Amino acid sequence: MKLRKYFSAMLAFVLTLLMCTPAFGENLNNDGAQTTKEILIYEVYDGLYRTVKARSATNTIRISPSAQFEDIYSSTEQNQYYQKTNDDEFVKVSKVEFNLTDYDAFTDIQKYNIPAEVLDGITTMAAWAESTGNPNAKGVIFATNESTRSGTPNTFPKLTTKWNGMTFYHYRAYFTGLWTSWQTIASKGQTTASTLNGIKDLAVFAAGAASGTIGTAAKIYSGGRTCIEAWKNITGKTPIYGNTANKVMVDIKYDMYLKYTYFYDPALKMERLGCSSQRAYVEQVDTDTYMYTSTGGSRAEDTVYPRVDYRSPNYNNPEETAYDFHAIGWVETVKGKIHNTTILFNFPNFTRPSDWP
Repeated sequence: MKLRKYFSAMLAFVLTLLMCTPAFGENLNNDGAQTTKEILIYEVYDGLYRTVKARSATNTIRISPSAQFEDIYSSTEQNQYYQKTNDDEFVKVSKVEFNLTDYDAFTDIQKYNIPAEVLDGITTMAAWAESTGNPNAKGVIFATNESTRSGTPNTFPKLTTKWNGMTFYHYRAYFTGLWTSWQTIASKGQTTASTLNGIKDLAVFAAGAASGTIGTAAKIYSGGRTCIEAWKNITGKTPIYGNTANKVMVDIKYDMYLKYTYFYDPALKMERLGCSSQRAYVEQVDTDTYMYTSTGGSRAEDTVYPRVDYRSPNYNNPEETAYDFHAIGWVETVKGKIHNTTILFNFPNFTRPSDWP
């Protein structure tokens, strides 16, 4: 039975790659509202809000979806955030932003009763920010901060969905302002004409339990040029290919979203993590190419802004996979590749040290 479910999930993944087109170009770095998707809500009772269906409704609140955070809405009139908790309900939440590498801030967020697996994911990203030299990277969660009939303070709200008559809960954590750190793509004898002409794109693929290319490749040089074309365009010189001083480096700025989907097991009356998925938003790519010439070394630096969104295969619709693998957990990650160099957006495998909070 488990083997059949596994092949069923893999088939669903292949069909996803063949049939689905990811959403690209979403402005995830604008925390303002998308006014074209405004909706009206009203307070049903203390702390619980629903969408307005009758034109005669009074005391309504106009909210818009955040351009950056999923299932989060904001009211500019109230300067207030609301989180969607199912198809028709919302609760008031506060944006909790913290420095990823700040030990005290990381300790403080644990008061929000975050599920253990989600907290482990935040820990992983904190350690990743530390290891890649990202002191300004931020973590973001949304939490309740007041006691109401619909909830208690210091809780980590979840989105509830249904699939095939079953219940699923989704939790998210957001990470902004991350950099991969400078990665060497080619150096010394690797800097042949063929290799330099092949360095052009960032490809993004799914890894872990799923595999395969996701989305379209992002250009890493202005005008879609190759590495050598960009270098010649900037310097106006001719390189000595394969020189021991030659080096091509890339640094990528991105946001990372972690999503955890739990199947509610009615027999055990508990949430069971079935699917962990990821989303990466590539905002900026910096390149630094140093090539030796007959007159000495010459450097070409370039910056492009792809603003491309990449989602692992089950990020948008994880329910079926979460059910099929709720006994063992399905984990899929997002990685990049430039020429023959793998670009990591977080730890592929990470064990939380026992002495960490």
